[in-house]
Amino acid sequence: MSIYLKDYINEKLNNAYQEYDLKGGALRFNLLQLNRHKSNKSELSSYNIHKVVARQTIDKINYETTKRWNSVVTEYNRSGYPELKVDYDILDKSGIKLFTEEFLGYAYDWQIQKPIVKGKSLNTNWFFRYDQAEIESNKIEIDYSVPRLEKLGLEFNGGFIQAFLYPPFNVKLNGSIKKTGEYVIDFMKLFFDDLQNIEIFTWSIDCASYFDAGKEWWGSYFWTVYNPTKDIYIGIVASETD
Repeated sequence: MSIYLKDYINEKLNNAYQEYDLKGGALRFNLLQLNRHKSNKSELSSYNIHKVVARQTIDKINYETTKRWNSVVTEYNRSGYPELKVDYDILDKSGIKLFTEEFLGYAYDWQIQKPIVKGKSLNTNWFFRYDQAEIESNKIEIDYSVPRLEKLGLEFNGGFIQAFLYPPFNVKLNGSIKKTGEYVIDFMKLFFDDLQNIEIFTWSIDCASYFDAGKEWWGSYFWTVYNPTKDIYIGIVASETD
């Protein structure tokens, strides 16, 4: 397939991603930009472009993961790690377009366009609007169901906000729930710009052995997002356990 993508280099996005990673974030991001002049225009369907983004993302993650594992093997004199494999036949056929509400998940209130976050001082399993007082009367009852995805037989692990903020050991964000909410908003604004216009696909987590760890407990995620404001594609993956 003659679709060509190149790495998208942006200092602000790169610094934001590095900061998130240092705070303990589990999501991994791959930023790409389509070379329309070099690509075969007859192949430039939305699905095909996202598919190539998904392929390049999992290939990059596998390379980076294997490189990190190899350094550990050498340092601690271990015998080795299993080879990370990808079944491209499964991947290529698995893409499903998501509504933005489905992508963001239950920790985002679409009506008020704001994230809701877990409490820090009152109860860490209760959710609150980030810009309200953390008191019991402000607790939000969460609807965890996603009817369309359930009908399609897709497992739903909470969506982007849940995965972004709550890996197995949580992202290390000091301060109030207000600061947590503001951090999420600023990050999404930088990467996605206008949530009303982004285009999202989810891909099978059965396509690659990288995702096996998350199936044990916390979850595995595989998305591609097109941001038309910056004209960039973003591959997003995660797979963690305790």
